[in-house]
Amino acid sequence: VRACGKGTILNSMPISIMDETCRNRAFQLVSRAYDSISWKDLAAIVGLSVDDALQAVKEKNWTVDVNSQIVIPTKIVDDAQIKNVTNEQLKKLTDYVTYLEN
Repeated sequence: VRACGKGTILNSMPISIMDETCRNRAFQLVSRAYDSISWKDLAAIVGLSVDDALQAVKEKNWTVDVNSQIVIPTKIVDDAQIKNVTNEQLKKLTDYVTYLEN
């Protein structure tokens, strides 16, 4: 049994799927936590070689700075955060915009 963030327990999945799930979660966390990160640190966090980590970030359209050997993550928008807007929050926003317009 392996755990991979957000309380997800991955006990019935093949190892390769578990690794990929955990790796994707690690990339999400890096994109939220870092404005930039060294190649070596990123590779260690996501469990890949430096070359494989660089290939993965290029596929994610992250910026790779060859001179300073850092990666600049693109912030990942979490759909769950977008969907959690309540009617009360929308009402407050509407009231605020109405106030500003008057």
